[in-house]
Amino acid sequence: MEDEMDQPQRISREKRRNYPERDMTGRTDVPEGWREPEFRPEDNKSGALLDVSSFSTLFPMYREPYITSIWSDLANMLSSKYGIAAELDLQKGTITVQTTDKTWDPAAILSARNMIWMLSRSMTFEQAKRCFENEVDCDIIRIKNMTPRKDSFIKRRARFVGPNAQTLKAIELLTDTKIQVQGNTVAVMGASRGVGLVRNIVTDCIERNIHPVQHIKTLMIKRELAKIPEMANEDWSRFIPTFKKKNTKPYKPAKVAKRKCEKQEAAISKIDQQLASGEYFARRDGEEKVLPRRLREPDALPRGRAKQMQQGKGGHTSSDSEIPSDGI
Repeated sequence: MEDEMDQPQRISREKRRNYPERDMTGRTDVPEGWREPEFRPEDNKSGALLDVSSFSTLFPMYREPYITSIWSDLANMLSSKYGIAAELDLQKGTITVQTTDKTWDPAAILSARNMIWMLSRSMTFEQAKRCFENEVDCDIIRIKNMTPRKDSFIKRRARFVGPNAQTLKAIELLTDTKIQVQGNTVAVMGASRGVGLVRNIVTDCIERNIHPVQHIKTLMIKRELAKIPEMANEDWSRFIPTFKKKNTKPYKPAKVAKRKCEKQEAAISKIDQQLASGEYFARRDGEEKVLPRRLREPDALPRGRAKQMQQGKGGHTSSDSEIPSDGI
């Protein structure tokens, strides 16, 4: 019922977007277990290639010892089987492959290019030479610019690998691929379907912050359902778990409203009153001193001025008027 209800909406969308009608006549289904036949030298009836094609790639310095150790086997395999010349430049740190007059497979140079790409991204020679198989595809996923912050990038990359690389091994088993995480890239080798699944898992983990365990659970359920013949034409959506992101708000302390205090005039303290009157300076160790005369009697004259005024009037004290007796 749901499919019948959704069908008119889909048709209206296609008409609205002006999609061309698909011609399904002449379509053939690929039989189960079909393998593309290999391309052999006798299949190339046109002879040698018209132009020289070459590809070059850089490799990090830590890969130099390994590449030099397997270089003789690599060069012999390319020249003897496919007629491709290989050159190693240790000063520049580059590997170059190019076609020659003996190259009989036009697509071999592309496989050689993929092989040196995998070698430069820490793949072994035994794994990298599988690029010449028709069923094997490869991809290099650049994850450096998927997150703006470096600390988030390091945490999400470690989450994709998992503790002791357990998460990475589980993804390899479920997708039938070989994954190598190195620096800012993820190198993948395997079937085309598996390589596409790995790219989706890497993008969701690094860019969208979705844990790889969610994809692992979904792939395990689909793998078990594929083993049941009765479920081949059934809808699997009811068996696949749905994961909802919990948006928990961070704890924020309650804001306390600040009280507005009205400015009040401070009362005059006792010390201020003593400073104004001068009494504060007359105190010492808690004992009261006699204030100076000028402070006690503001209208009183100084002592020297009062004495001069008394002498000018001719006044004498009693001690000056008495004549001392000599005892006669």
